[in-house]
Amino acid sequence: MPEDPLRGIDRSVLLQAIEQFDPELDNTEPDSTRYALVFNGKRYPPQTIVRKAAHSLSGELYRPEHLDTGQAFQWFRVLRDAGFEIALKTGSHAPPAWLFQGNPERFDIDDYLARYSYVYWSAPRQQKEIQLGDRCVLWRAGDKAGAIAIGRVAEVPLPISEAKFPECLGADLWRLTPDPAHAIKVGIEVDECRLDEESGFIPRSLFVNNPILSTASIIRGPQGTVFRLQGDEFEEFLSIWNFEVDYPAVTLSSALEGAQVLRWHLERERNPLLVKKKKDQFAAVHNGRLFCEICGFDFSRQYPAILGDGFIEVHHLAPLSQAKQARRTTLEDLLLVCSNCHRMVHRSTDVDGNLQLLREHYGQPKTFAQVHPAGAPPKTR
Repeated sequence: MPEDPLRGIDRSVLLQAIEQFDPELDNTEPDSTRYALVFNGKRYPPQTIVRKAAHSLSGELYRPEHLDTGQAFQWFRVLRDAGFEIALKTGSHAPPAWLFQGNPERFDIDDYLARYSYVYWSAPRQQKEIQLGDRCVLWRAGDKAGAIAIGRVAEVPLPISEAKFPECLGADLWRLTPDPAHAIKVGIEVDECRLDEESGFIPRSLFVNNPILSTASIIRGPQGTVFRLQGDEFEEFLSIWNFEVDYPAVTLSSALEGAQVLRWHLERERNPLLVKKKKDQFAAVHNGRLFCEICGFDFSRQYPAILGDGFIEVHHLAPLSQAKQARRTTLEDLLLVCSNCHRMVHRSTDVDGNLQLLREHYGQPKTFAQVHPAGAPPKTR
């Protein structure tokens, strides 16, 4: 079987596959449940058409998995490059949403989203159309372009001077000249933030290679700050956002409702930028060591260096999911904890009570000297 069964497929080969398509004979293999190839007013299963085209070139019979070379939407790229239209099978009734783009060379977007659950974004256009409660996507431009957060409009566009929470403007994070005082900003309550591949941000390339999102305005004309996502585009984005990253509910039972709440909570805690700063700050005053601030457990003393060195979990002392108003997250809001203590802290919904109980049990606060007395190996657990 050819290494690349899609090589050589062009529009003429695809047109021949469409002409020879037989609904009864050619629908025996699974196809896309979301998309349809639209041609001359008729709809066809897109992956099936691509497989038929590949068969006509090589003589091989291909199943869906044969066309999967490890990159999403291979069939779409073939059809798109040949000039065919791809559409959702069912119409979407979802309302439009907004995509707000930021330039990390002008403003430290990552630090901003790492520290705030309520942010302000420039909205120089479409100010009258942006309404309270509208869903929105926050987009980072540049080399690491992509969707890094989702949320809802909490304040309609207004001058900076009228911001409800001026302490959340992030005025200290400008790399270049800050926006003027009369600049128009929209207030956004952030539901979830993902700043890197580990936490599951959606890169621009995934938009480009998606049948629906490839036509979004952020891809067709990326200059600007405010972009409208049509209903089907936002629905498609959400399906990818919710599918791409599935944070394990490591600190709860399998109850779905609780796991969903903790998923967001843990995602905010494991924000790589803030976590790194917390670890660096802690290590600087503890002889380079990282250990649990509750029980004193040190992963580097109990596991091979390649696994244990630098490893620790981080607990958020004031869960953002419970915040009643916008505020900034500081390093003092974070606590370094081992996996077991983190699990115990979240053993029930009384997180603060659990933490206090653990601190009393271990005789808090622990100091480095108490945890690692000179010449004595750490106590095992």
